[in-house]
Amino acid sequence: MIHWPVLRARLIAYWDRKRGDRIAPARPEIDPLDLARVLPHVALIDVLDGIKAEAATFRYRLVGEHINEQTGRRLAGETVGPAFILPGLHEACATAAAQASIETIESEFLNASGVYKRLSAVLLPLSTDGERVDTLLVGAMID
Repeated sequence: MIHWPVLRARLIAYWDRKRGDRIAPARPEIDPLDLARVLPHVALIDVLDGIKAEAATFRYRLVGEHINEQTGRRLAGETVGPAFILPGLHEACATAAAQASIETIESEFLNASGVYKRLSAVLLPLSTDGERVDTLLVGAMID
């Protein structure tokens, strides 16, 4: 079992190595084999429109099994909006996309079974063109 500080540190170090001197690495540079030990805790979120924080839209592309199990939902394909099940996620996505910054959130939520859960997550921007963030690499621990 991996612990939150280790998950966060591993993902940030990996992202930083891939990034080099750019604002962010590109999505194709992220190799699932490199993340095999933490893959159940990883998600990719597409930035559909990240220009205006309140109107920004995001969609889950890929979601690790730990995240699906703990939320009680299959999140791939779902849109992340301001009223999404995970409090603070939309705002963190909007900030990470607009500022190309690493964001972290800690919040509590009710999963699909009505059980309170605690979310700790780190959001890491990815950029295909080196200027605009088009994907977010997310590491999440939910307990």
